Amino acid sequence: MKYNGIEYLFDIDKVTDIWISFADNIALNENKEISVNVMKANGKRKPISRDFPSGNKIVCILERVEDGLNYLNSYELKQDFTYNNAFNFIEFLNCIYTIIHCIDELAKIFQVKTGEITSAYDCFSQFDYGEGCDKEVFEYIRSLCAVHPAETSRHPTVHKWEQFDCCSRIVWDKSIVDERDLTAVVYTSESIGDLLISY
Repeated sequence: MKYNGIEYLFDIDKVTDIWISFADNIALNENKEISVNVMKANGKRKPISRDFPSGNKIVCILERVEDGLNYLNSYELKQDFTYNNAFNFIEFLNCIYTIIHCIDELAKIFQVKTGEITSAYDCFSQFDYGEGCDKEVFEYIRSLCAVHPAETSRHPTVHKWEQFDCCSRIVWDKSIVDERDLTAVVYTSESIGDLLISY
């Protein structure tokens, strides 16, 4: 990925190593089952838990991660003032989330604990995001800017308990003084005006 003249590359070789491991150890995924909540076929739309072979899900996950990382390695995130919203940043957030979600699902299949990684306070520690760890802050930003802009309410460690935030737009910032790249225009549930969040 390129941004501001700097190139960031994801190591696709790690995914290739996993593919090779599965090819060499077919029993590793063929004999493994996963439990999935599915809708019961009784018309009541009540989910039930069922066990399935894990093979197809593992293949799907690896294909999505590999394709997503290849896409991001060729992606250039740059300022675009064509629209009110920074849609290229929204696309970036959603692509990253897909990869994170797939890796998380793979970890669940093989019962790998990820708490030490997901509970870190490294990436967003310089910003004032309440008590949220990196995982919570990322999920808040994605919810606010991409998937739930009219009601981001499930991240109380990041915004406020028993409240919600709305985001009318996230824009590329032209301000050189504040040295920020993006600004999210956020309205709180308390209707006291907007709050600008910078990234």
